[in-house]
Amino acid sequence: MQLVVIGGALVYLWRTVMKHRDAFEHTRIELLAIPILVASAITIATYAYMVYTWTRTMRWWGAALGFREAWRIWALSNLARFIPGGVWQFAGIAGLAARAGTSPVAATGGVVLQQLIVLASGVAVAAAFLPALGLRAFPLSYAAAVAVAIAGLALIVILLPRAAALLQRLTTRFSSRTVIFPTMRAAAVARYALALIVPWLAYGIAFWLFARGTVGSRAPGLSLSIASFTAAYVWGIIWVPVPAGLGVREAALVALLSPGIGADVAVILAIGSRIWLTGVEIVGAFVAIGSASLAQRSPRRTQHTAAPE
Repeated sequence: MQLVVIGGALVYLWRTVMKHRDAFEHTRIELLAIPILVASAITIATYAYMVYTWTRTMRWWGAALGFREAWRIWALSNLARFIPGGVWQFAGIAGLAARAGTSPVAATGGVVLQQLIVLASGVAVAAAFLPALGLRAFPLSYAAAVAVAIAGLALIVILLPRAAALLQRLTTRFSSRTVIFPTMRAAAVARYALALIVPWLAYGIAFWLFARGTVGSRAPGLSLSIASFTAAYVWGIIWVPVPAGLGVREAALVALLSPGIGADVAVILAIGSRIWLTGVEIVGAFVAIGSASLAQRSPRRTQHTAAPE
């Protein structure tokens, strides 16, 4: 399935490039440092925000994890998304969380829960910015699309706490092993879902700045950037067997951007944003590792200095 999906996406991208190869000769790449650096800073700050929301959900399992250590675990395991198999990210989280002295069930469950609500909130954001995409053959009207997205998000908010409580009772009754499910209220899940709308807006703004720093005046507008990037990213998440949505996200981004800015610019931004975001993830991982290392060394230095007194 991975070969078929990724292969199909790459064939689509290749055909798009070949169809518009003459336009590529006249496409100007500007590479302005300031917009790209600001976009990178926003993206890394959004990663930190995602880590913070993840640590908050771990409380629903009765566990806790410091922010710096959580960021290190999140950054390292996030890079494992590119390994085929789909399980290495969660295996990494479980192993690193256990080494950090916290519950691997809470850490992994928190990430799975975050991914579920991120997906639902992403659909809601994409629906809200649907007019910017200018889709002619979309099966629903704008109002209907927004209503369906909000209803789906509300359904998740209502059902998640009840499902967790039901599963806890069933496993306690029929299983000899203790399985811990999160204890949460619908109001807390609703606040969490609203909080996870913020990253999509931030990612869209960062993509818009990256586009401005790459192709200048031919970049998509802010609304189109948020709509297309969110919809393409969500589409990449849906294809779970594909590592990090590789190829699928780029194909969707090209399809959504091409009517507004041209296929040549869309291909450059789709491929360029993948390279850029991968680099930002690696830089963010180094920042997280460095921050965690400094936090571990500082108590030792304090103790060493205080000993002679």
